[in-house]
Amino acid sequence: VVHLWVEGVWELVMASILAYLMLKLTGVDREVVEKWLYVIVGTSLFTGILGTGHHYYWIGTPGYWQWIGSIFSSLEVIPFFLMMVFSFVMVWK
Repeated sequence: VVHLWVEGVWELVMASILAYLMLKLTGVDREVVEKWLYVIVGTSLFTGILGTGHHYYWIGTPGYWQWIGSIFSSLEVIPFFLMMVFSFVMVWK
C-alpha cells in the first residue's frame, strides 16, 4: 500500500514541480508542458502500478512478477527525462 502511494502520488508531485521549473526557467509554451504532463501522468501511473510487482515475491506470487516489476520500475523515469530533453531542445532552437 505504501509503495503504491509513493508511485501514485510522489511521481505526480515530482512531475508538477518539473513542469513548473520548465515553464519558469526555459520559457517553453504552457501547452507543450501540459501535453507532456498528460504523458507523464499516464505512464507514471501505469508503470508505477505494474512496477510494484517486484515486491510481490514476499507474498508468494510466481517469479515472473519479479521481471515484470523490474522492467516497469525502470521505465518510470523515461517520461521525466524526455520532458527535460524536449524542453531544452525547444530552448536551443
